[in-house]
Amino acid sequence: MPLDFSSQAHFLIALAPEFVLSVWGMVILLLGVSRRQLANPDAAIDLGWMSLIGVLVAASVNGWLYGISEVGTHSMIALDPFALFANWIFLAALGLGILISLAYVKKQQLQAGEFYGLLIYATVGLMVMAAARDLIVIFLGLEVMSIAVYALTAMNRRDRKSAEAGLKYFLLGAFATGFFLYGLALIYGATGSTHIARIAGAIAGGTAHEALLGFGIALLAVGFAFKVSAVPFHMWAPDVYEGAPTPVTAFMAVAVKAGAFVAFLRVFTVAFEGAYETWWAILWWLAVITMVVAVLVIIGAAVYRFNLQSGANEFNRIVAMMNDRDFREAATAWETFVEDCSRRFRDDANENLVECYLAIGNDPGVSAKEQAEWYAKAHAIDPGKLTERQRETMELFGEGQ
Repeated sequence: MPLDFSSQAHFLIALAPEFVLSVWGMVILLLGVSRRQLANPDAAIDLGWMSLIGVLVAASVNGWLYGISEVGTHSMIALDPFALFANWIFLAALGLGILISLAYVKKQQLQAGEFYGLLIYATVGLMVMAAARDLIVIFLGLEVMSIAVYALTAMNRRDRKSAEAGLKYFLLGAFATGFFLYGLALIYGATGSTHIARIAGAIAGGTAHEALLGFGIALLAVGFAFKVSAVPFHMWAPDVYEGAPTPVTAFMAVAVKAGAFVAFLRVFTVAFEGAYETWWAILWWLAVITMVVAVLVIIGAAVYRFNLQSGANEFNRIVAMMNDRDFREAATAWETFVEDCSRRFRDDANENLVECYLAIGNDPGVSAKEQAEWYAKAHAIDPGKLTERQRETMELFGEGQ
């Protein structure tokens, strides 16, 4: 069955998987606020399985679209193997995201209807991006996806990190959206169109304004780089990935990045194919810097973990000395350890050092003057640990003044 997009029905057919998911998402949202579901302790599980049924229906429709062909490339919506294949990736990510969310949503007592509905609508936005042949449609899909993911990131209201992650993602995402829109406007000014095929035609025909085109391509690259966390537009990722609910982090790491790459490939390899010499260097440097920084971060984390483990081993060794009542050796070891140890162990090390000093001072074989010296060392670290008698002994010999 050929589609020439001469009627609105043709657009509904081309966007059938998105249409199915959109309707299913509304059903899930409505069920999530129904009295029966609110009173049901297993509502999170039930709504999760219902959401999976919607994913399967959308996947069936996506498979059916392989029997339909489009006529020409003039439409704002593409119905080609590239878009259909991308849909499989997004639907698989959605299905897996729902599966790993079933127990999480119930345990964290999240609003199941909102959670699964937003996951579904984020996927709809990704599928629209993959099927778009117009920069404005790509932007609409990008915003549908982004707004849903912003809300998902801040979904866990009991966790401050989740709220912080949602706010950071929203603010920086809005900032990146500004770059994308400004780039879109410059591309339109340079070529007279936002349609990918017409942009490619203007560049190939030499009618595009080169300066505006170059700036527009650079700004679009920034917008896409933010979504895929390319250096130096990656600073949001650690805090957002840590603060977001775990299933949302998994969904963002797979589906959101895949959607950005899919839209990026269609725009840069089709619309800007004739301007390859303009944009290849930008992407080359982004890729190289991202890979180098990633390797350096991994090495730094490995060194930190090694030092942390070494510190833990040394800490345990000195504690064993104290258990054997070898307080003088332990005190010497603690003094060295406090100088070199990481901040994570320092408070505990000082506490144990004070304990060693007091234990040595309490030894009956130690002279009163030497007792005062050990009590003074303990007093210098933590005055509150000394008893009244120990403080009097220290002051009697003029220590700790």
